[in-house]
Amino acid sequence: MTLSAGTQGAVQALWTVGARYGREVSPSAGADLLEDEDPLGPPEATTVELAGVPVVTVRLFRDLRDLVTIDGIIEFEVPRKDTAAVVESVLAGNARLSGASGTRWNTIRATLLAPFVPYVALVGQVVVVTVPGGARYEQPVPYPLGGSVWLSELPST
Repeated sequence: MTLSAGTQGAVQALWTVGARYGREVSPSAGADLLEDEDPLGPPEATTVELAGVPVVTVRLFRDLRDLVTIDGIIEFEVPRKDTAAVVESVLAGNARLSGASGTRWNTIRATLLAPFVPYVALVGQVVVVTVPGGARYEQPVPYPLGGSVWLSELPST
């Protein structure tokens, strides 16, 4: 049983990106997109994780719409053609925060609570990742954040 050719290529591209940035890359065990005659059908996704800060987990789905998750918090749904480019952009430090905290009350609340609730100032912002060719992926910053140092250190645009 082997991975499909397209999935093998996507996994190899992720390994190449990981190596370029000194990341340990590990595929998940037992969750492969197989080309076999299994009567129950193959699992829907295979997972590749790039260790480090931030931890980047990529789920490669059969429908070629992959899920790139950063620090278990930010999730980008990405077409397979851009999956490796999104991961590379994140690892290269090209992700940005966009948007303001919103209302004046959010700014005051963030100022008052920041010493007690880290990362509260990021509420209402969006993480933006742009890849070569101009595709732009955006995802709102969820609340509560759960302590992503990487996210709290992103530059704002």
